[in-house]
This record gives sequence, structure tokens and C-alpha cells, in this order.
Amino acid sequence: YEACEIAQALFLRRYGRTLLARAGSPQTVLRNLTKIAALIPTHTRRSEESQAMQQLSTPLPFAYVAARAAALTCDDLAFEPSAGTGMLAVHAEAFGARVTLNELADTRATLL
Repeated sequence: YEACEIAQALFLRRYGRTLLARAGSPQTVLRNLTKIAALIPTHTRRSEESQAMQQLSTPLPFAYVAARAAALTCDDLAFEPSAGTGMLAVHAEAFGARVTLNELADTRATLL
């Protein structure tokens, strides 16, 4: 699951701003991100670590909606205290915000 989430985050890190600029509307962005999210497996199992640390990943389309609702700009600093695989952070970055991340899980911190 983490590998798939990181792949999405890396894709958005590389193409997120272009996706936002060329989509034409927030609805189109959301529709495209929903299609991308549908390509990865759904979370049907949770590891012992994810249960112990109460890790719940933010789905790709939800992260976009959260960043859009926050109306982030280049004047903002987005702090993600439990960054996970960085899905919220990568959207904040696509909107131009600076990001500061924190993650306690060793595997996820390494991926970030």
C-alpha cells in the first residue's frame, strides 16, 4: 500500500502543478485524481504497525479536496504533524505552499 501511495505522491510532485493548471476546473482535477486513485489496490488489510500507530491514509481525491478547501497559496506553510506517505503535503506543495512534515513511523519517515 505504501509503495502505491508513494508512487501517487511522486507522480503529483512531478506533474501536480501542470495537472492543476491544465485541468480547467476543480471538478476536472477531482475526476482525474479519482481515476488515478482507482488504479491502486484499496486498503483491505492493515499491518500490525498501522494498527498500533493508528495510521489511516488519506485517499488521493480527499487530499486534493482538503488542499483546495484550505485555499493554500505560496504565502502559506502547511504543517503535517502525522505525514504518513505525504499525500496531504504533496497537494499543499502543488498549490504552492511550503510544507513541514513530521512522521513517527520509521518506514514512512524514510519514504518521505
